[in-house]
Parts: sequence; structure tokens; C-alpha cells
Amino acid sequence: MAVTVPGAIGDNKGAMPVAGVIIPYRDRAENLETLLPRLVTLLKRAGHGYHVAVVHQHDRRLFNKAAVMNAGAVLLRNQVDYYLFHDVDAYPESEDTDTYGPKSRSGSVVSQYKGFYAFHDDQTWGDDTGYFGGCLHIKHDDFWRINGFSLKFWGWGAEEDNILHRLKYYQVPLKRHPGVFRDLQHHDDARYHNNPHFQENQKLLYQEPDPKDGASQLQFQVVGRHDWGQGVRVYDVEWSGAAAQMSVEKSRQYSRPVSLDLPHHLREVLVQTTGENSYHTSVRPWWVWLLVALAAAVGGALVLFESRRTLGRWLGVQRWSTADPGDSV
Repeated sequence: MAVTVPGAIGDNKGAMPVAGVIIPYRDRAENLETLLPRLVTLLKRAGHGYHVAVVHQHDRRLFNKAAVMNAGAVLLRNQVDYYLFHDVDAYPESEDTDTYGPKSRSGSVVSQYKGFYAFHDDQTWGDDTGYFGGCLHIKHDDFWRINGFSLKFWGWGAEEDNILHRLKYYQVPLKRHPGVFRDLQHHDDARYHNNPHFQENQKLLYQEPDPKDGASQLQFQVVGRHDWGQGVRVYDVEWSGAAAQMSVEKSRQYSRPVSLDLPHHLREVLVQTTGENSYHTSVRPWWVWLLVALAAAVGGALVLFESRRTLGRWLGVQRWSTADPGDSV
């Protein structure tokens, strides 16, 4: 796997669950400006560690959302316990911080878009009619077991339906997690005409998963990294190897103008809206520190008690061994 990561974060996995929030991105500045402050606020309230990786496809060719999400998973692989693949236009309306917390099963966090339900009543997705997307919660080991997203889906559509097919194919238990979201508007809502390969994607949707098609085969390099504070990093990625060749081939019919500018002012916005200028990858709630302090106090008391008992026994032995044979002991 050819991955160049300048200045990668070290291994931060610890006792507290750490979420890896991956936002696939390109040319959606307005959506990102709306989403990030809200998202960071909810993640901080949740009281567990997190990393937010905004993964930016840094070219003007056909967008490959699946490959971008795979790149984010690779970048955070040794730092998180579970992934949240979060669309930049999915704005969380729910106040429940459990929406982004660790879950017992992989599944989708979006159970309802504001105004209409995104799912049918079958919470186990016994068929393929239920919406699966928006914000996907996938356990770290489940993601790598299925080799992530297929790399074959260029342009808009079908990559999230395909990973649902993969999860079910490998018999990964799924669960619908409550969460109400609002679908943010953007300038390229006319999805079909922006993707000349839409029909091709639909044909690929339910093919048997290829174990050599996924995150482990993705070749890319990080050409830029931007720290925005509050646990948010932006990675500019470009494809290399087979992915780069396919990108050129698939983009021959693609002519939509694309901006590669990033809204860097969000760094200051995040500090202002979240009210904090610091971030820890393993955030502990106050009650955790209280339990740690109590455990330390009890442990110290037990050690002191046992030390005094041992000392008492030793002194008793010394008194007995030095006593006159005629004395009564």
C-alpha cells in the first residue's frame, strides 16, 4: 500500500473509545462551514476521544467518494476504535450525544432526515430497500474485515449501498442508530447529469465483493495537511498508481468546474463557536477522574494497612527472638 503521510499523528488508542470522523470533501465550503462547528460541539459533549479528518480530493477530476473515505480510514487506522463516515451535507439536528458514541454494532446513524424517514421499519436491513448513508458508524475491525469501500464507484451514487451489500455479504451484524439530520443544500444537487457513470455504478452495486478491491489496495499520497484545531485536520489527497490511471480514464467525460480552495477561516470559527481553545484526543468526563481518584485513595489505604500489619508482625518476631528464655512470652 503506497501511502505518504507527512507528519502523521501517533498511536492514540487507549482505554476510552476514540471516534474517527471522516468527512469526504471537495468544493462544498458552505456545507463544511455549517457542519463543523455543530459536529465538534456534539463530539465534545459526548465525552470520549475523537479525531475529525476532512479528506479533500485535491484534483479537478471525477470525484471518488468511496476512495476518499478509504483514505481517511487508512490515515486514522491506528488511532481510533470506530469510524463515522459523515457526509458534509448531513447536519445533525439531534441533541443526543449518543448519536456519535461507541455502539455495539456497525450501522447507520441517520435514521431520519428532517421531514421524512430515511429507513423502513426493518432495522436489520433484511432487504435492500432501506436508506443506508449520511453518517455511517462502522467498527474498526468490521471495516477492515470487509476491506472498506469498493474503489470502482466514480462520480455520484451507489458507494454506500455497495458497502451495505459488503457488510451483509460478510455477515456483519447491523443496527439502526437513532439520529435526526437535516439535508443541507448545495450547488450540484442535480446529481445524475453530473455523473456520466451513474448507470455503470448501478450495475456494479450488487456484484460479489472482490477481496482485492478496497481500502487495502488504495494508493494515494497526502500532498497537504492543515490543522484547524479542536481535533480537526484537513488532508489534501491525490491518487497514485492504479487509482490515478482510473481517475484520468473516468474523467474524460467530466467537465464540471471545481474549486480546490479550502475555508481556512474555519479554524477561528471553531474556537469561537465551541468556546474552547484546547483539545484532547482522549477526553475524560469529570466522573471518570473522580473514580480514578477514589481508586487511588482506596489503593493507598490498603497498601498502608498491609504495610503496618507486616511491620507489626516483624516487630513481634524480633521481640520474641530477643527475649530471655526465662521470660514468658
